[in-house]
Amino acid sequence: MADGSAKPISKVKAGDKVLASVPGGDTATVTKVHRYTAAQVTYDLTINGLHTYYVVAGTTPLLVHNCEGLKNNRSEAMQKIELKTAADRGVRPATLSEEAGMNGLSEAIGGASDFMWRVTMEGDLKVMPAYAGGGSGEWPRAEIAHKVLAGMNGRLRSASSGTYLEGFPVFITNRSGHFTLGIETLSAGEEAFKRAGIDVIATPFER
Repeated sequence: MADGSAKPISKVKAGDKVLASVPGGDTATVTKVHRYTAAQVTYDLTINGLHTYYVVAGTTPLLVHNCEGLKNNRSEAMQKIELKTAADRGVRPATLSEEAGMNGLSEAIGGASDFMWRVTMEGDLKVMPAYAGGGSGEWPRAEIAHKVLAGMNGRLRSASSGTYLEGFPVFITNRSGHFTLGIETLSAGEEAFKRAGIDVIATPFER
């Protein structure tokens, strides 16, 4: 985007300002968005060592951004245990719509303070409570793993934990035992919460 941020193409809307198609060029304003569905062959291109680069389509230079997604570090056996832990306690990720706001977040995590979040490869923001169970006649209280946000061997753009306290911005970080998260993944989280109408304070985790 013109301000240096990035967003999935599915989230671009009329009025957004983007960079011109040539390096060092001016900005341009999106005047219209047309969505359609088609079946066609597509190819992925990833360049080792480069994060953002230009390719030429015909005579048009296109700015390309590598986004392979984050791979789960846990074994499949552990992933199955973590998925079952969540399923036994009835925990399922909820997708936050644009402009969901603080009330939407609170409802999605059942009024909890601690929660897990992720940004999908498509740019959607999903959340769930960080802990579940422990009530009378229920399964014991347990931490719900990030694995549940991605599914078995699933990939995602960003994921970590957050804290919701009424009357304060949401606190998020880029710490996870399941995924290797860089500082750029925290930026992706900030952008996703912003689109959902939620103020955040992002704190990088120092390894």
